[in-house]
Amino acid sequence: METDSQTSTKNNPKRTQWDSRFQFLMAMLSMCIGLGNLWRFPYLVQVWGGGSFVLVFIIMMIVLGFPLLLIEFILGQKFQAGCVQVLMKFHPMLAGVGLAAATEGFIIGTYYIAIINWGLYYLFNTLTSGGLPWESCPVNSTTMQPVQECMKSSPTEYFFYRTTLNVSTELTNTGTIQWPMLAAFIMSWTIVFLAVSKGIQSSGKVMYVTATFPYLVLTIFLVRGLTLDGAVDGLKYVVAVKTEYLLDFNLWIDAACQVFYSLCIASGANIAFTSYTPKTQDMMYDAIIVGFANIGSAMYIAAVIFSILGFKATNDYRDCLGSNIEYANDRYDIPFGEYTYENYDQLVIEYPELADYETNPEIRYCDFNDIIENGVQGTGLAFIVITEAINYMPVPNLMSFLFFIMLLMLGLGSMFGALQAFITPLFDFMDDLGVKVTKPVITFIACGISCGIGFIFCLDTGYYWVNIFNDYAVNLPLLVIGMLEIIVCCWAYGIKNWMNLVEELNFEASKTTIGKIIFQFYHIMLRFVSPFVILVVFITIIISTFTDSYEYDAWNEVSGKNERKPYNGLAMGVIILLPLIPLVTIPLFMVLYKLGLKKKLLKMSGEPLLKKKELVGNFKQIIGK
Repeated sequence: METDSQTSTKNNPKRTQWDSRFQFLMAMLSMCIGLGNLWRFPYLVQVWGGGSFVLVFIIMMIVLGFPLLLIEFILGQKFQAGCVQVLMKFHPMLAGVGLAAATEGFIIGTYYIAIINWGLYYLFNTLTSGGLPWESCPVNSTTMQPVQECMKSSPTEYFFYRTTLNVSTELTNTGTIQWPMLAAFIMSWTIVFLAVSKGIQSSGKVMYVTATFPYLVLTIFLVRGLTLDGAVDGLKYVVAVKTEYLLDFNLWIDAACQVFYSLCIASGANIAFTSYTPKTQDMMYDAIIVGFANIGSAMYIAAVIFSILGFKATNDYRDCLGSNIEYANDRYDIPFGEYTYENYDQLVIEYPELADYETNPEIRYCDFNDIIENGVQGTGLAFIVITEAINYMPVPNLMSFLFFIMLLMLGLGSMFGALQAFITPLFDFMDDLGVKVTKPVITFIACGISCGIGFIFCLDTGYYWVNIFNDYAVNLPLLVIGMLEIIVCCWAYGIKNWMNLVEELNFEASKTTIGKIIFQFYHIMLRFVSPFVILVVFITIIISTFTDSYEYDAWNEVSGKNERKPYNGLAMGVIILLPLIPLVTIPLFMVLYKLGLKKKLLKMSGEPLLKKKELVGNFKQIIGK
């Protein structure tokens, strides 16, 4: 690996760097296209009416994603250190902000491993002779008939919820550890440790594969998905904007948080990755490249998922109509075959009582949009939808193997970022203290702690705990950290001072015509738009925290569907605790600084960039004074 004499820590004067700018961009792409886009983005698109979420996501990417990505790129490149040390450069009291970001990266990695775990279990099940285990419902050994629970849902849903996770009927019914899940869990952590243990020296090479191979597999699935009946209707759903959704503030909150997720903003990962870049690299352009690549990747993945979901929804819609037609044939002595799903509207005109589904329980309500929005929900969406499509592909075992190998690679890309966000500042911190510890040792400790916490995901309630982490552990802390980054860099340090720093590190790029336009875009966003937007989102999420109903989707064995249930006291305690764990470090370091750690922190950080006598003047730069 190349080194740069300008990059240093106290005891490590030559900091390892990426082999090239291309390798850095591949690493960023691998991290950003990861689980946040494949696993999280599609189900948010589904929940929020398709195109409505996509539109708001793109808006939030422009006004929040690009500017905050630039901030973190510049911080890592300028100070060549992890997020804790970088924030300490501005003032030692801000070490808690950096630690909060590092802790958030650790939390994300702790529950992201569960998704890799599920994918690894599916991968093992593709290596079976004969058909795939989710092609059809299993047979009850007593009755020798298909399991009724599976018949009421679908083979793919049953395999995910009952065979893979053996999910309990509610969060309070915690049983034993699921041993197959535990075995896959330990193997997942072993793979992650071996890939990350030597830092970018090991993970940098791996990311060439983890960034490119997924596109090949996704393209195969997209080509196949587009040939399925109903694919076009699924794609229409992704681009159709529904005004009623746009008026819901929760949509804007989820879109903003998804931008933070998909770009790994405020989790320390971007600062860690860019701390290994030379100071001559044009981060102003790189932030734009990574941002647009992320939008493109998210849309590409959505096209794959919803072309297949459109096919599934079409089949379910026709099954629904078929059930009503069968009822009508029996009730009105209609000859078999006279009415099909193609002329169902004529049947309803002929027999208007068939539209009375509210009072007649034997008549099913059939609506394509309702099915595509509610047919398959939650964090298992990608698993259920993709395996449904695999059943209709030639050589299904091979296609399944390729998909879940891809999922493993995407998971590794996300885990590289999440763990580097925590390991890099911890390694730099130990180095500043003069404690000599190798990166593999620190990585082993971090992986061990995270693995210990993650055993909860191997229980039969593990699926519910993953959802709790996903819904409540990240959104608020990410927004607070992102808001503080803007306040520190663009307000307290001064917007003019900050843009001068950007220009200094991107001198050549900022002098071109395109560079000048991009520079002014960042200036306007960071000075006016981004602070306002993130403040509004922050206030909204605080309000929603106190007004939302705290419920979750619990699997019902009788109906073969999910149903809403309230969280119990233990879960509510964890929900409150999860966002507080990273956020409490922010005031904690401020208190420690005042109580006696001032000299030690100043010795580690050096002369702070934020000086009390300059703060008023720096804040006035926002209004042009």
